[in-house]
Amino acid sequence: MKAQNTSGRGLFRQWSALTTGAAQAVSGRQVSGSAQRLVLQGVFVVLLALGIGHAGPYGTYEAMPVLQRMLYWTAIIMLPWALFQALLAFGRRMLPNLSPLQLTALIMPAFAIVGSAVTLVFNIALGQMSAARFLSDWSMSIAVWLGFSFLIILPLQIIGATLAREQRQTGGAAMLDFLKQKLPVHLRAADLIAMGAEDHYVRVFTSDGDTLIHMRFGDAVSALEGYNGVQTQRSWWIALDQVEADTFNSRLGEHITMVSGLKVPVSRRKRASVRSALKAFSNG
Repeated sequence: MKAQNTSGRGLFRQWSALTTGAAQAVSGRQVSGSAQRLVLQGVFVVLLALGIGHAGPYGTYEAMPVLQRMLYWTAIIMLPWALFQALLAFGRRMLPNLSPLQLTALIMPAFAIVGSAVTLVFNIALGQMSAARFLSDWSMSIAVWLGFSFLIILPLQIIGATLAREQRQTGGAAMLDFLKQKLPVHLRAADLIAMGAEDHYVRVFTSDGDTLIHMRFGDAVSALEGYNGVQTQRSWWIALDQVEADTFNSRLGEHITMVSGLKVPVSRRKRASVRSALKAFSNG
């Protein structure tokens, strides 16, 4: 059957509150991809710090026993990394419309000022330097941190973001094909519009109609992580290229309208991330 471009009627009718509420538990306990990436980054940073500590650069090999040396370098590397992640999380909350690279560039000065100070205080506490040298060393340390941030970290972030975007696009297309294999044959060539959780099933909305597939909503969303889409609430996901054009320049309300006429609910908690995804998609 064909989709009807009507609101509240036909195949693309708005879900009832009962259906939406019953489906919220489906993905509520899913661990987000960003949390998994943060854990993996943390593990990598710890392993890197332990390796550097074992090598003992800058005279620490002779000055400290191996255990103290490894703990010292773990703290020296983990403190700035944790600070950077905290600033990044705060920036995302306060400035949700900025792209990750814009946000990274914005927090670099604060990262350099606070991070250099924390590192110097840590060295003073361990007796590695005199407290009287703090102010004289701090200005030089800030300059070094700024240079490292903008000349090394930011370019690496840009390269990584470019490679990741290309990989997500390739992977997203492959996962979309995988998901479409679960659809009836007559819907597989259609454009994906949205997905909504319904008990232990996922209702998939396409340009040629909708259908139910037996799949956890969280798994369906994870399968499309690299696709141009965004979760609008716990039980809804939309394809960004199927959003009504007027929505990109209008104030985001409690619902978002798709080109099919389907109105998808947007939770208050997800509103900032949806707005950010729409902006990033419209900017290409």
